[in-house]
Amino acid sequence: MSIIEEDSSWEGMLQATRSCWLATNRLLTARHVNVVDYDMLNTLHQVRGKHMFISDLAETVGLTRSGATRAIDRMVSLGLMERELSRDDRRHTIVKLTERGVRFWKTLQCEMIQVLREDMTNQLGSEELEQLLTLAQKRNSSRKKQP
Repeated sequence: MSIIEEDSSWEGMLQATRSCWLATNRLLTARHVNVVDYDMLNTLHQVRGKHMFISDLAETVGLTRSGATRAIDRMVSLGLMERELSRDDRRHTIVKLTERGVRFWKTLQCEMIQVLREDMTNQLGSEELEQLLTLAQKRNSSRKKQP
């Protein structure tokens, strides 16, 4: 593959990413959350009912502590997260999903997958879609192995 063909492929990837982002952003906006909120909900869901220090959550999603605190304030006001002082060190605040937050995340995740599925199936044939899903699964598996 020539550099021109490769660049064209990467440009196609950027366009597909943009299309997916726009589709998912419309869904998030309709649910009154944004990408940062979704990332925080997703991160907390992945710790499976455990909690995280606000500072750790902020670092994981790439926010400052104050930015994370503002986002958490929104999620708390929606009843999706709750915060409490750490029992081990009362100088630290932990945050976790509420039961409502878990249900919201599960519903949102299903809707996000459906939006992406519709977006991609409208653009790709079945064989291409299968290749894309295989590559996405490989990418996801390699991310889980990283520290």
